[in-house]
Amino acid sequence: MKKLLIGIAFSVTAIVSSQKNDINYYIQKAPFKFGEMVLPTISQKDYNFKDFGGVGDGKTLNTKAFEKAIATIAQNGGGRLIVPAGTWLTGSIELKSKIDFHVEEGAIVQFSSDIKQISFERNFCWKI
Repeated sequence: MKKLLIGIAFSVTAIVSSQKNDINYYIQKAPFKFGEMVLPTISQKDYNFKDFGGVGDGKTLNTKAFEKAIATIAQNGGGRLIVPAGTWLTGSIELKSKIDFHVEEGAIVQFSSDIKQISFERNFCWKI
C-alpha cells in the first residue's frame, strides 16, 4: 500500500510538472510588469556565409568570416545568414539584432576546443 501511494504521488507530480503553459501565463505571474512584446521584423535578404570567406572543411577557423558576415548584415539593416552544408570551425560568435542565423541541413557550426579562441562575456580573458 505504501509503495502504491508513493507511486501515485510521483505520477501526479510528473503529470503536473509536464503541463505546459502559454506565454500569457508567465506574463501574468511575473513579479514585474511586462511591456508590450513585439516580434522583430527581419529583412528577407539572404547572405551566404561562403561569400564572406567561410570555408566548411572542419579545419579552417572561420571566426573572422562570421564577424565580417554579421557586421555586414547588421550594417545593411538585417537579413538571413545562411550557413550551408559543411563543418564550420569557429571561435566565439556574437550575433546582432535583426539577423536570422540559419544553419542548413548538413551544416555543423563547431566551436574551437582551443580556449584562446573563445571569449567570455565579451572579454578575451584567456588570450595571452
